[in-house]
Amino acid sequence: MREIRPGSVQFPHEVARQLDEGKVVAIEDGQQRLTYYAIRDGKWLAIGPLASSHHQFAQRSVYFAVAFYLVLALAILALLYPLAKDLLKLRRAAQTFAAQPQTLDIQLAQKSVMQPLAQSMNSMSARITDLIQQQQDLANTVAHEIRTPLTRMTFLLQRMGDAIDPHVVQRLEKDMDEISQLVSDYLTFARSQRAQPELTLQKQSPQALLAELRDKFAHHPGKAALVFETDDNPCFFDPRTMPVGMQNLITNALRYAHKEVHISWQSSEQSCLIRVEDDGDGLAGKGEALKQAFKRDAKDSEDMGFGLGLYITHQIAKRHHGELRIHNSERLGGACFEIHWPNHP
Repeated sequence: MREIRPGSVQFPHEVARQLDEGKVVAIEDGQQRLTYYAIRDGKWLAIGPLASSHHQFAQRSVYFAVAFYLVLALAILALLYPLAKDLLKLRRAAQTFAAQPQTLDIQLAQKSVMQPLAQSMNSMSARITDLIQQQQDLANTVAHEIRTPLTRMTFLLQRMGDAIDPHVVQRLEKDMDEISQLVSDYLTFARSQRAQPELTLQKQSPQALLAELRDKFAHHPGKAALVFETDDNPCFFDPRTMPVGMQNLITNALRYAHKEVHISWQSSEQSCLIRVEDDGDGLAGKGEALKQAFKRDAKDSEDMGFGLGLYITHQIAKRHHGELRIHNSERLGGACFEIHWPNHP
């Protein structure tokens, strides 16, 4: 408490009246502090400035709220950390399995809420690995158990060719070629279903690939002529898988073409396009179905082909981040198969 000189502080009229009546008056300054004034025995007295209790309460409330939410955040973090750690372990295991199917052995704490999921993933990976191994064993069995007697039949047919009607010989040879093609297609299909290494996208000219395909199909048994067309623009593609896709398209076109199969390769800075067209009877609206495995038209039962070549080509296009488009050819009137993919690695 201190004494002040009258007139040193200018009070509003109402405040001055209350002081004259002997009341104690509290005045708050700009810093939310209170100073108490009163007149006693003709002396002007002042106490303060003192911190406002309301301001102190507000400050304490802010500190309490910050402390409360900080403790709450730490508690939630302590609860979520083990869950996040287990989820990260499951994610890495799933990525490993996607890259290379194998039996997983995910070990989590028995009290973890993710333990049932980890056990399910372990069981699922073991089952899928067994199925893949069975598929590989089946493919090897098909290759050995079917091709071996097929080779013996071909040898016997050659020895007995003069004693059998030529039409019968021709039919038997076609049937054996068909079985051999089925084995080859199935083995390729089985390999395509297994985990494959990453594509090696190399920027290169398509001239060498088309020259190789031109030589490969130079003596094809069909009557249709092959016409190759390309530009000199380099393109990013995998030199292992893209030739397989093109070969499948050309083989399919030769199967249905009458006189001509046209193969073109066009590249720009943004995209690449391979187009294979034939002058056959066309697709009759069945284009999208041909992208599925083992899909073939009922009227083609007398022709070779088991619906695997186009499926494999479709998968190759997808692995290049592109697509296989199937429609009727405007140039030749038959079927048109196009592989589109971006021209960058």
